[in-house]
Amino acid sequence: MTIGVTRGWALVLLTSLGATQAMAQATGGGGTATVGASYSTVYGATADIGLDVDNLFGTGVDVNLSHRGGAEGRASSLAVTRRWSLGDTGLGRDAELALSLTASQSDWDNRPYSEQRSKVELSYSAALSKNLRWSGSLFWQQDRLDDLNAGLSPVLQQDAGTSRAAGAGVALRYDTSLDRGLLDPGMSAHAGLRFAVDGNGYRGSTRVNAGFEATQPLLGASVWRVAMEGGAIRGRGNDGYVHVLDRAFLGGHAPRGFAWGAAGPHDLTTGDALGGTKYATASLEMLAPVQGERFAAGLFADFGSAWGLPGVSGIDDAQNWRSSVGVSAYWNSGFGAMEFGVAKAINTFPSDDTNRFYFSLNTKF
Repeated sequence: MTIGVTRGWALVLLTSLGATQAMAQATGGGGTATVGASYSTVYGATADIGLDVDNLFGTGVDVNLSHRGGAEGRASSLAVTRRWSLGDTGLGRDAELALSLTASQSDWDNRPYSEQRSKVELSYSAALSKNLRWSGSLFWQQDRLDDLNAGLSPVLQQDAGTSRAAGAGVALRYDTSLDRGLLDPGMSAHAGLRFAVDGNGYRGSTRVNAGFEATQPLLGASVWRVAMEGGAIRGRGNDGYVHVLDRAFLGGHAPRGFAWGAAGPHDLTTGDALGGTKYATASLEMLAPVQGERFAAGLFADFGSAWGLPGVSGIDDAQNWRSSVGVSAYWNSGFGAMEFGVAKAINTFPSDDTNRFYFSLNTKF
C-alpha cells in the first residue's frame, strides 16, 4: 500500500476531446475522453490520455482507461465495472452490488522495479444512516514484480516474480458531506479490515487501518484542519513477513517534504526504500481565504512514520518519526484545482530523500 504520492513540481493539463458527445451517443451512455501533458521532477515530461464510458452500449458496464507515459517511464490502467442498484435491503439502504475487473502496469525510472496487477473484486455496499456507509468485498489478484534494477536490495529482490492472493475485506466510512469545499466545516472517518490467503509469494496477511479528517471554523472565515491515519499488516507466516507490495510507503503528501518511501526503513547499503508493516501519519493545518473562497493559504505541520519489517534481519526498522512544517496554498482557478507550497523537513535521517517544493494542477474541460 502506498500512502501519499510524490509529486514535486508537477503540472497537469487535461483537455476534453470533441468526440466525447458522439461517443456517449454511440454507446448509449455518457463518456469523457481527455488528453493532456504533464511535467514533474519525479516523472519528467509525460503525455496523459484517459477515457471514461458509463453504461457501455446500454449494458450497465462502466469502462475506465488511462495511460501516462514519457521518457522516464509509463503507467496504464483499465477498469471494467458492472453495478447493480438493489435499493433498500435488510443490510442497509441504497444498496449496491458491483463486479470489477482491473488491470494495471507501471514502470518508472524512479522506482527500482516495474509492477503489473490483475484483480477481480465483488463488492457490496449500503448506507446505515445519512452519513454512514459500509462495504464488504471478495477479491482475487495477481501481481508481478519485474525489471529489477541492478544492485537492488536483497530485501526487495526476494519478492520478484509473480505472486497471488485472495481474500475478503470490510470497511466503514462516515462523512458529513461528500461535496465539501476546502474551507467548509465537516468531518470524515474510515476504518477497514482485510484478510488475504496466500496464493503464492508470501501474500497471506491480515490488515487493519483507520483514519479521520476534520475541518472546523477558527477565526472569521479561516479554518483549522486536522487529519490522522494509521494501519498495520501482519503476514500469515511464522515470521510475519509481508510482501513489498503490501507494505506502507510514506512520503510525498503524507508527510509533505519527503519523497516517496523516505519516511520509513531503508537498506543503508543500496539506499532503497523498503516500506513498513505499520504506519501512522498526522497533519495540522490552518487555512484562510485570500480574495474570496477560490484562493486559500495557510501553515501546516506534518508527522509520519512507517516501521516494522518482521522476517527481515540487518535493517533498522524502528519507529523513527519524521516531521515537517511549511506554507501551503490552494487555488480553485479557471484551469482547475491547484495546490502548491514549501515544506521544510524537520526530523530526518541521512537516508531520507526530501522535497522542499511541491506543486500540482489538475483540470478537465
